[in-house]
Amino acid sequence: MQKDEKSSSCRSAAHKTLEQWIAAVEKLSVDDTTRLYTENALLVPTLEDGVPNTPATRRAYFEKFLSQDSLSCKIDLQVDHASGKDDAVLIGGLYTFEIIKNRKKEIIPARFLFVFEEFDGQWLITGHHSSRQKSVDKTQFLF
Repeated sequence: MQKDEKSSSCRSAAHKTLEQWIAAVEKLSVDDTTRLYTENALLVPTLEDGVPNTPATRRAYFEKFLSQDSLSCKIDLQVDHASGKDDAVLIGGLYTFEIIKNRKKEIIPARFLFVFEEFDGQWLITGHHSSRQKSVDKTQFLF
């Protein structure tokens, strides 16, 4: 496989895992969400302090985060980058969560960075940073 084809394939696989993450979050499925992270993945979450870096602490975070009546996640802007060796893909951008809990809606704009790596043919999350923003401003990306 040529370098450009491999890079494209890696990026495509990472994007598929990101789509699976969004679907799992929107289903409010802790199991499906945490299954997408490697055992030693690093998570810097949107709505909590701390850095859940074990399966148990990531699960505890997602149990709380996904305990909503309804949750949607919309990607507003994303860019990706494959490592020079095509063994890792970074996807960063802006997303907006819409959370409904106790009949109250909250809109949470945030920026994100996911790091994906391939393990036994499956692209998993090895790093995920997300931070709340005051608003979504797509002009913040200067390309």
